[in-house]
Amino acid sequence: MSENENEDAVSRLKLIADSLNVMLGEIRHPLKDEGVVTQIQALLPSQTLGACELLFKVAIEDLERKLKNVGPEWVSEIASAGKQPIRSLGTDFKGGSADDIIDLSLKTGLLLSMDWKRLKHCSRILEDLKECNSERLLLENSRYVFSVLTDAVLSKAPLELLKVKEPEQLTGMEGIFSLSPKFYEAYEKAASDIQFDWIKQSIAVILDNNSSYEVRENRLDILRSLQAFTRTETKTGIAQYLEKNNRIDMLTAQIGNVTQATPYFSTSSVDNLYQQFSQELKSSIGNAEREIEMVRKFDAMGGLKYCPGEYYGDILKRLFLIYTNDAHTLSYGGQDVVRIISEILEGEGQKITPYLKAMRENNATSTQEFSTSLFYSESSIWTKLRKWIDTIAFKGNK
Repeated sequence: MSENENEDAVSRLKLIADSLNVMLGEIRHPLKDEGVVTQIQALLPSQTLGACELLFKVAIEDLERKLKNVGPEWVSEIASAGKQPIRSLGTDFKGGSADDIIDLSLKTGLLLSMDWKRLKHCSRILEDLKECNSERLLLENSRYVFSVLTDAVLSKAPLELLKVKEPEQLTGMEGIFSLSPKFYEAYEKAASDIQFDWIKQSIAVILDNNSSYEVRENRLDILRSLQAFTRTETKTGIAQYLEKNNRIDMLTAQIGNVTQATPYFSTSSVDNLYQQFSQELKSSIGNAEREIEMVRKFDAMGGLKYCPGEYYGDILKRLFLIYTNDAHTLSYGGQDVVRIISEILEGEGQKITPYLKAMRENNATSTQEFSTSLFYSESSIWTKLRKWIDTIAFKGNK
């Protein structure tokens, strides 16, 4: 490494280390008063992993307090319901694992699904970092961990969740709410037209420009949680309603995805949607912020799951370009994008094999836009993806 490159690397690491302290400033005051920030700062920068683990522990304890604020009886009822009950938690929510607390926070509505995924990802990262010997990777990943924990948990005050026991309560409901197991029982037994009326109320909130991000995401999570109980006739009704009253764009496609109504959209609507997305994704390449925004929207609308073959290859190629952009390794949103694209690719499995083989083997079709040198890049991100390609996508197809 040249002297200039070494200086750049040192500056980059210092920038990350400084940013960790900035993020600690976002923690809300009751926690600051408990000396949490001081304890973590004392571990930086010499014990970065220890600081991450302590911050994660503090975040889990904060979620426990927020669960108590919701109410032990309400939370216990939700914890014991469903196909995967969380029975290990007492009324004080002690005795369960961090994963139990995170899962229960999602079920009760304390966490949005996107934040739930990020916290789960943080938990995996912390396990991986125990075996990490690279200061650079440790600092880069710690920035993501700090960002998620402060943004999703430690900066947010306890919510006043609206507790909905009966479907009729949804009428005119404002704010963020949580559904009881009794709600799901009533919803499952309801006729399709009644289910549709209840869902339509949430759709109206999601499409309302005046709805806050948190309220809109809460409604999307509610609709997602109703998937298993929603009748097929209801889903076809949702698709027809969205097509009749709205142009199918990325937001309405997100509604279609969380309600499982997308398969009932007309072919022309789906074609137009992915054509529009493919064009916007292409124009975003090279602009890190736009790339992050587009990948998040793509994931929300179902990723490659509903993509017509005509646009599949082009979108897949550009996802690879974004995945291998080293600029993303330094940002909270960027590392989130790496996770999202990994999940999209793994979800497609063998379906993407012919497209990957074409990109890997057909060097003659390389362009400035997509250089085949990426296949031989030694960047840690691409090495990881290349390993995935060789072990998963090409399994039995070499």
